This record gives sequence, C-alpha cells and structure tokens, in this order.
Amino acid sequence: MTGRRLWYGSPAGEWFGALPVGNGRLGAMVHGRVYKEQIQLNEETIWTRRPKNRNNPESQAHLAEVRRLLMAGQPRDAQFLAELVSFGTPHWQSAYQTMGQFTLLSRDQHEALASSYSRELDLTTGIASVQFTIGNTRIRREIFASALDDVIVVRVEHDGPLPLQLGAEITRRYDGDAVAIGSDMLRLFGQAGAYGVQFEAVVLAASESGQVSVLGDHLLVKGGSAVTFIIAADTDFGRDQLTDQAESVARKAAATGFAVLRERHISDHRAMLSGMSLQLGLGDQDEVRATDVRLAAVRAGDTDDDLLVTQMDLGRYLLAGSSRPGTQPANLQGIWNESFTPAWDSKFTTNINLPMNYWPAEVSHLTHTHEPMFDLIDRARVTGAETAKVHYGAKGFVVHHNLDLWADTAPLDNVYCGLWPTGAAWLVWHLWQRFEFSLDETFLLKRTYPAMREAAEFLLDLAVTDDQGRLLIGPSVSPENAYVDTDGVRIALCMSPALDNQLATWLFSRTLQAALILEDSDELTERIGRALPTVPPPAVGQHGQLLEWLEDYQEIEPGHRHYSHLFGIYPDDQLLADPALVAAARVSLERRLAAGGGASGWSLAWVACLWARFGEGDLARDALYRLLRERTVDNLFDTHPPQGTNPLTTFQIDGNLGMVAAIAEMLLQSHSGTLRFLPALPTAWPQGEVHGLRARGGFEVDLTWSRGQLDRARISSAGGRTCSIGSPEPLTITSDGVAIATEHAAGVTQFPTSAGSTYIIQT
Repeated sequence: MTGRRLWYGSPAGEWFGALPVGNGRLGAMVHGRVYKEQIQLNEETIWTRRPKNRNNPESQAHLAEVRRLLMAGQPRDAQFLAELVSFGTPHWQSAYQTMGQFTLLSRDQHEALASSYSRELDLTTGIASVQFTIGNTRIRREIFASALDDVIVVRVEHDGPLPLQLGAEITRRYDGDAVAIGSDMLRLFGQAGAYGVQFEAVVLAASESGQVSVLGDHLLVKGGSAVTFIIAADTDFGRDQLTDQAESVARKAAATGFAVLRERHISDHRAMLSGMSLQLGLGDQDEVRATDVRLAAVRAGDTDDDLLVTQMDLGRYLLAGSSRPGTQPANLQGIWNESFTPAWDSKFTTNINLPMNYWPAEVSHLTHTHEPMFDLIDRARVTGAETAKVHYGAKGFVVHHNLDLWADTAPLDNVYCGLWPTGAAWLVWHLWQRFEFSLDETFLLKRTYPAMREAAEFLLDLAVTDDQGRLLIGPSVSPENAYVDTDGVRIALCMSPALDNQLATWLFSRTLQAALILEDSDELTERIGRALPTVPPPAVGQHGQLLEWLEDYQEIEPGHRHYSHLFGIYPDDQLLADPALVAAARVSLERRLAAGGGASGWSLAWVACLWARFGEGDLARDALYRLLRERTVDNLFDTHPPQGTNPLTTFQIDGNLGMVAAIAEMLLQSHSGTLRFLPALPTAWPQGEVHGLRARGGFEVDLTWSRGQLDRARISSAGGRTCSIGSPEPLTITSDGVAIATEHAAGVTQFPTSAGSTYIIQT
C-alpha cells in the first residue's frame, strides 16, 4: 500500500464524513471542525449486559414437537410453538455502545476565518490530520491510535503569531461523569446500562512551553506552540473491578513524548499493512480531486477505478484498526460506533457479517487480524456447549446467528432469523482457512481440529434421519430469508436448508481430512464418515436455479440480500466441480439480482465475490461500482439501508471488508488446490500489478500484467508443497535463474517447491 489517502476540502458535516483511526481496541472518528472539533470515541468492550444466563430449558422439552410439525408439513404451527419456547430468555442479547466524545475548543479559530483548509487520512501512516490558516498562523492537528502504546494521540501545533488557547473536555451523554485529576488530566467514569461494562477514560494534556490548568469541566491550555492530548481507557471486562490503569498508561505515553509515539506508531502501522499493494496503472488521482468529489462523480455515472483501489486499501486499514491479536473481533461496525443503541446492537452476526469481515484476512496479507475471531470461537465453544446441552440435549457446541462480547450462544430475536443452529460450522470454516493458507499442523491439532470435531458432534446429535434416509438438520432457517406457503403466509422455519447442508458437507468432509492428516480415528470420526453421504445433495428447481430449501418454494422476497445457498460457490468451493450446479448457482444469482438484490453494501460485496468465482470480472467490477454508487458515504464507509428493526441508514464494516476479498478474488484464486492468475480480470483493468497476495498451500504471489495478460508472476513458497497453476499451456518456471522441472496435464502446470524459495513465471 503506497501513497493512499482520503482527503477533503472542508470539515465533516456528520459522522458519515468523519475519518476513522483505531488500534484494534480504541477507536476515534475525527470530524476536523475548526472551532469546536469533535472526536467521537470507542473502546471495544463497552457493552450492555443482560443480568442472567439466557439459556432456556423449555426449548429442549419442545424440540421434538417443533421438528415433528415441520416434517409433517405444518410449519405455521411449528413457528408459533418455536416462537414461544425455542429462544433464549429474554429474546435479546447485549449491545455495543459509544464511549463518548473528546471535544476541542479553539479560541479565535472559526471556519469563517480559515483558509487553505484540508483534512486527510493517510492510510500508509494511520494518521488523520487537519490543517488550515488563520491570518498568518498555520494550525495543524494530527490524530492517531497507537497500538504499541495503547492510546489515542491528538496533537495540535501552531506556527505563527496567533496565540494558542484551547479548551478540552471528555464527555459521555446520559451517564458519564468527568472529574479533574490534578491540573493536567480529566477522568470520565461510566457504565453501559444497569448491568453492563464499567469503564473509565482519561485525557491528559502535555503542553510544550505553555500552561495547562482545569477550568470548569475542561482542561485549559494557554500559550506555547504545541500541545499533545493523550486519551487512554480501561474497562472491567474480564476483571472484578476497574483499576487506575488508564491513568498510568496515559502518563507513560506522555513521558515517552510525541515524536517517539508518532514514530513508533508509524513503524507498527506500516509493518501491519505493508504486506500487500495493488496498482492498476491508471494514474493516481488523489492529488487532483478530493475524495468526496471523486465519489460524487462516480455516483453521477463516472468511473474511477483508482477509487476502488483506495477503497480496498481503506478496507485493509479498517480491519487492522479494529482487529489485532489480543483484542475483540471486528463487530458489525468494526469498533467505530457513535450510538447507545446501534443497529442490530452492533454485535457479531454470524450468518454472514462476521465471516465476511474476515474473508480478506488470509488472502490480503492480514493474517494476524484473524486471531481475535479465533479467540471468540474458543469462548463460544464453552458457552455453546452449555446452550447445546440445555436447548438441544446435544454434545459439541452450537452458535446461532449472533454472538455478543460474552459469546452468548442462545438463540435470539425471532423465528424469521434467530433459530439457525449451524453458525458454529461457518465459524470453524475460518479456522480451516488459516490451516489451508499456513499449513500449520500445530494450529490444526490444537485449535482447528478440536473445534471442528465439536461443531460436527453437535450437528450429528441435532440431526434426524427421515424416511428417505436423509440426514436432516433442524429446526432451522435459511438466514433471514423466507418462503410462502399455499395460503401466501410467510414461512422461515424449515428442515435442512441448502446452507445447512453445504455447511454440514464441508464440515464433515474437512474434519475427516484433518483426522487423516493428524492420523486420528475414533468413534466420532466413524460417525462423521457414516453421516457424510446421507446429507441431502444440492438440487435444481423449476427455473434452473439452485434450490435454497429442500422443496422448490416460492420466495417471499425474490431479491433477498443473502445468498446463503451459494455458500458452496463462495466463500467455499464445494459446488464448483459440478458444471450443472455451477450453472444453477449462476441462475440463482441472476434471478436474485434481476429482482433487485444487492440492497446492502455487504450484499453487493458478496455478489462481486460470486461473480469473481464465476470468472466474470466485468460483472464483479459492476457490483463494486454499485457498492460505491449506492451504499458508500463520503468517508467511504459501507452502509446498510433501513430494514427490519433498524430505521436508519447505518455503517456496516462488512461491505468494506468484503470488497477487499472480492478484488483479491478477481486477481488470484487458490481453491481446490490450484492457483489461478487473473481469473476474473475486468477489461477496464488492462494493466497493473499486485504484490503480497497469499494463496492456499503456503504460497505468496506477486503478479504483473499488461494488455489484459499476465507478464510475470513471482511465487514464494513457505511450506515446500507442490505448486499447481491453472494454465492452458505449459509454463516455464525458474528459481534463482535455474529452470524448474514441471509437469503439465489437463490445463494445470505442477512443480515441486522448497520452503523459503521463490519461483518466477515470465510470459
């Protein structure tokens, strides 16, 4: 990632224009206002909490009856009963909340007096900045979130005759209480609801040759040429009580000094994000037009593929800023949330959104960002084992369609979305991806395989065999979609929707593969082996479409935003070997789009990923442009329109991160054991280069192309595995200038590799 930035010629008029900084745990949104700067703050563990365990013993007592009604063709009765007895009590989980706001008042600095204004987010340094001139004085602010020092830093510098005089406060609406600590610090106390997380945040002012004092509920800074504000926060999550940790962290950072804090931050940030870069050879327009101006032109019908590259870089920046080892995973909004009651509680939604957040983690060279998701899975294995036992009388572990900070696994909401018991299978898919990309057998043994076994054991205990010998999973839903019965009534509850069958097929087959690698065999693996061939296979409906349910039902919403039954095309690949199923999946996608599908940003990102798997680069690019035009706001955040219980357009990070995965998939694919270079290259991208894409099998790939054709590929092998490359003709491959022996058959070139070696393909 080189030279990318978002920049603007005026302050943000709303939160959707503010610029994000984050260190995985702390986040801030910088508005860039001249007189009264507003920096909205987040800490990742500030969540409300329910006062008791939500697991509901009544669920298991009525499970057999709900299932019997479904299998007897009485889904309305099944839904009524399930709504009463099958959910956690209460039906809702916790919510993620804003921490508060840091406000900076600047005397004699007003927008009407300011000239040469600009604000920007430098994606290569992770620093947001604001600069403008008042008379003969140049004012510059820099804001960044340091992961190494665990603080948010706000720097203000004056160069000119205008005296520096600032008032700073930290507030939380409704329930925050700020007090002064000495003459240079404010401390804010708060709690997220009656039973939620307690927290404190501090702001410390360190002036260079000026004076700092307390005036009212503000810090007052007078004189000097620069001041550094240090913001630190701490919560009681995972502990019995708060400590004074925030104050000690802030004072330590202040003693370090701004120059060192900045240098350490930039070095760490670049190390995190420099592994991958993309250039399309179209000319960088960042210095010509402001980002919001470019986006407005795209909305009006222009094309700007360089803005797509900037969007990709922003997506990687957002993932690194909201998910680092030792932090919580990225939730629906990453960590950036201004609300006390965010849409869908800004939880970890497992039926698409949480998985999509991490689709780019391995392929786009952000593998360390995956760790928080794995940690959440480990917690869910514990809580989900209890829910499996209480709700289903089953072993293993279950996850329904949402998790919260405490990995609450009891079903929630209602029968139209919440009674989906295969979330654990989708989550452990990510553990397997880590193994496929890294080939780390220790990771496979200690983290992946145990979780896969537990997820598989739950499905085996939950499932029943029907009179056709099919293994049916349920009660369940096809995530958030529904069909109509013969009377036109909306029905969601069912047995074995296509997604569940595909997840079971994937989970059972890969668990057996892992057992083979690890030379493990026991009664559970034997059960899995017997169950695998009885999972209902994919089927094709009357329109030539891939069926979403066991029957060819009429969808109540033909343009539905989820593409759950296409899981086996992307993110998985289990359907790709069968041309008939690929054709049916394509019909399903085309029908859904023709009916208005892709209403949300994340839905369009999934569409782009699917088109990439189908080899349709131009259609994938079209989907990305729809995302930009219809679901992207001025700061390039992805949005979700009002829907269901959410009355507002809201930021959802999944679309930003799904776009990264889609572009990577357009340039490199590595499923099914074969590397494919430029498999879905749009005609509008005739030349370019990408560095640092990661591929399954332990490979890293750089590609250069022109005139729409590959010029050069560079492959680094970490695991020493045989490399297979899709190619209609044999390829010439060298390593350190020496030709490598290859074999070519059935459109694939294969050659042996050595760990640590690099291989060149020149065409």
